[in-house]
Amino acid sequence: MRLLLFATVLVLALADLKIPIMPRKVSTLDPALLLEIVRGLGYDATQRDNGSVYIYIEGENDEKKLLDMAWSDHDTLLLRAAWNSPHTELGDLPIINTWNQHYRFAKVSIQDNPNSELPGEDQEPGNTLIIMHMDQFMPVRAGKPAITDTVKKSINIYKTSVVAFDKFIVDIYKKAVELAKERAKTKSEAADGEEA
Repeated sequence: MRLLLFATVLVLALADLKIPIMPRKVSTLDPALLLEIVRGLGYDATQRDNGSVYIYIEGENDEKKLLDMAWSDHDTLLLRAAWNSPHTELGDLPIINTWNQHYRFAKVSIQDNPNSELPGEDQEPGNTLIIMHMDQFMPVRAGKPAITDTVKKSINIYKTSVVAFDKFIVDIYKKAVELAKERAKTKSEAADGEEA
């Protein structure tokens, strides 16, 4: 009984002093809030039907890269980007393992390409997607200013990761093409030597 009386007196005393007991809460990380925050940061953001928000950033060779983000669980921001894997003979696993061993701030994984049945100009059947993903905890209880600051920092870190991976994968594929040419040349020279 004394504890209940003490708690009641404490709440009334704090109310009289106009001291907030808890900071302003954001009870729900809804898609509209994410769109508002991202646009407020100066990005030309678009929202999909599923609630995710996307922006375009400059990638390697001045190509636009789509950066997709959405709330995940109740307190996390999920950021994603994808790359078509143009070299089926090269294989994605060594690329993924190398990146994940050396760059731990944004992980990449392999996913089947949902469009692989419909070949496009730059896509062959059976190609996979390489997906980069990063999860960032959101300080929901700290309120909208803290969430906005965390989203801003997360986007900046993720943009750097996307550009770095874009350069990494371009360099890997360029080296693979050069290696394939060298192997073909060596094979051709060996075949010419056998004929002579």
